[in-house]
Amino acid sequence: MSAAAVSLRAVRSTLQNKPSLSQNKRFCTCQKCATLRAPSKRSLAVRPMASKSNGSGDSKTTEQEWEAGAWWDRQIAKGADIVQNYGQARWREHERPWRYWRHTVTLPESRVLTQLTGPLLFIGAVATAVCSVYSYAAANAMVLPQLSMVPLTLTSSVIGLLLVFRTNTSFARFWEARSLWGLIVNRTRDMNRQSATWFSKDDPAEHAYLRAIYQRWTAAFVYSLKCHLRERGNLASDLKNILPPEELSALLASKHRPLYCLQVLSETIASSKATDYMKAVMDKNLTALEDAAGACEKILRTAIPLSYTRHTSRFLVIWLTALPLALWSSCGWATIPVSMLIGFCMLGIEFIGVIVEEPFKKLALDAICATIHQNTLELLDTHGPSRKNADGTCAYELVAPVVAAA
Repeated sequence: MSAAAVSLRAVRSTLQNKPSLSQNKRFCTCQKCATLRAPSKRSLAVRPMASKSNGSGDSKTTEQEWEAGAWWDRQIAKGADIVQNYGQARWREHERPWRYWRHTVTLPESRVLTQLTGPLLFIGAVATAVCSVYSYAAANAMVLPQLSMVPLTLTSSVIGLLLVFRTNTSFARFWEARSLWGLIVNRTRDMNRQSATWFSKDDPAEHAYLRAIYQRWTAAFVYSLKCHLRERGNLASDLKNILPPEELSALLASKHRPLYCLQVLSETIASSKATDYMKAVMDKNLTALEDAAGACEKILRTAIPLSYTRHTSRFLVIWLTALPLALWSSCGWATIPVSMLIGFCMLGIEFIGVIVEEPFKKLALDAICATIHQNTLELLDTHGPSRKNADGTCAYELVAPVVAAA
């Protein structure tokens, strides 16, 4: 039997061995009884992972962390401003007219310019060679043939169509990925709202226990899906304050971690005392999450046909290489900067289409996962309908979400 299967049996065992009200510290999480709310969140935390030091006080990446993707997460963090979650303040900044000046003065810091340094230097070298040859010929009364602008003008519309199709197709993939994660946000909110209302409240201990399990495995699902789609990432670091050590080990032992999380959520629903109709409705949300994960995998595994990408790149290189031959007669030595500027514009559009084609390293998935986790925590701390005491506090106390060791 695989380690993942054994771990899943352990999780099932914890679901069956539900605590009683007398086995755990009792507290209330409504607004008036919020003095013990913070411990309820801390009870979900586990010990931080030990890190090695290089002796100088600086943390050093271990080999295991490297393999787990800690380095990759840092690289993604460096480019986190590619796509950000926008609020009204950021929209106001985005719409200000002075953005033209800001974007111009920050051109040397442009990722597109940095990545295209090699191709642009090649275009500049070709233009320099062309200008040198024609200048030498003119100085020695030699006549060299020059390329007319007609072929480049006729093919420029073809290049425009290729670039438009490339960017539109890439953006469609990008927007589909963002829409799928928007669906995941909505479904996780809905399923935790349902668990807060539909899990039986006849036994307050069982009610709080199942809700806590449901909440943390919802968060585990979204973080697991993020790392699964990026194919690198330190999932243990993301979940060290969410899952207890036993559950975290069980998750890390599985091969398809998002699917494992859905199975645990399904087991949690099955072990509750909700009606069959309620269980069926809650299971539909799990199915929606599974469909969204599968659609994200489809985007990740399927690229725009490579022949199209290759043909566009080859066409652009040939066109830009021939451009200096046609510009010399009208631009002279200015052919060099003009060729590089035109190359930056055209290659930049094509490059943006290429990097947006794979959206999961560009989307702000860390922020989305943190939002989902925060939303589920807020739902965990919110009471459903319950009887109140005369002073406004709850008539019964909820149990702290503590999971027994498997």
